[in-house]
This record gives sequence, C-alpha cells and structure tokens, in this order.
Amino acid sequence: MSNASQGQGSWQVRDGKWYPPQALPPPPPPQGVITSTGPTYGMQPPSVDARPRKGGLARRPLLWVLLVIVVFFGGCGDSVSGVNIAVRNEAAQHTLVYSVTGSGTSTATNITYETFQKGLVQVMNPRLPWTKTITASGLFTDFSLSVQNGPVGLSYVVCTIREDGKVLNANKAAGPFRIASCEATGHLS
Repeated sequence: MSNASQGQGSWQVRDGKWYPPQALPPPPPPQGVITSTGPTYGMQPPSVDARPRKGGLARRPLLWVLLVIVVFFGGCGDSVSGVNIAVRNEAAQHTLVYSVTGSGTSTATNITYETFQKGLVQVMNPRLPWTKTITASGLFTDFSLSVQNGPVGLSYVVCTIREDGKVLNANKAAGPFRIASCEATGHLS
C-alpha cells in the first residue's frame, strides 16, 4: 500500500491508497459507517457483547429494590410504632379543666380560653370561682387561658389548666386590671 501507483496491476481503493496486485482489497464498509483512512487487514474489530454485564451495584436493580425495602421498613419501625400509639390515643377521652380563682373581688373583667371546637371564647364579667370543663378525644395538645383582674387594688386572680387531673400550668396576677395567662402543651397519651 502506498500513495503512488505500484506499477502494472496495482489498483486504487476508495481510501485513495494504491495496493499491489497480490493484496486483496478490503471489503467495502457498510453504509453510514465511518472507517479509518487505511486498510485494516488482519485486524478484528473489538467484540461487542450484547449481553448485560454482571457486576456493579448500578446494574443490579433487584439489589436496589431490596435495599430500599430494608431501609424503609427497618428505619420506620419507631415511626410506625409512634403512629399506632397516636391512633390509639386519639380514641381515648381526655378531660381538660380551665379554672379561675381570685381574692378581693367576686368578678373578673374577662376570661379568654381556647376550645377545640369553637377556637377562642371570651367570657365577660364572670363570677369567681369560674370553671370550664371540656371532654375531647384526639391529639389536641395546645391550651390557653387568660384572665383579667377586676378594678379592686389589692386583689389577685389565678388561672389554672388541668388535663385528666394533672396541673399543666398555673399563673397569678395581682393588682387592678392585671392579666394572668396560662399556656400549656398537653400530653394526650
């Protein structure tokens, strides 16, 4: 093979090279295939295996599925357990008691408390002692109660929040028109 004619009987191929008469010409390349600029006599193209390769974590979808299942169910054991407890507690009845007591006056200016069904409720000029009992089931956990003292100078008011008999919060305010606020997070469990 050369770039110039080799004499009588030599021939030129599409690649532009001249070949001696004893050499066989290379087979024509298939349509659309790009070949090298020279002949490839005696060379075999690299073999391409159509079968999927075994090995490598990315090529094992069954392993990935198994890994996801193990992580999900293994790691969610505590969460599933917590959900079971929460669902069980939702069905349980709980008693919430808001109470206001005071001294020096028989009334407070106003009391504001939170219910699960109506939101905030305000009671104007209630007589003391005052109590509101709410029975509910569910996962309600935030409670609030506030009371404003009356106009008498040396009086005080006390607010208290109880859940199932346990005091969650209590607060006291002394002096005219002072406010006692109670906020609590219940353990409805």
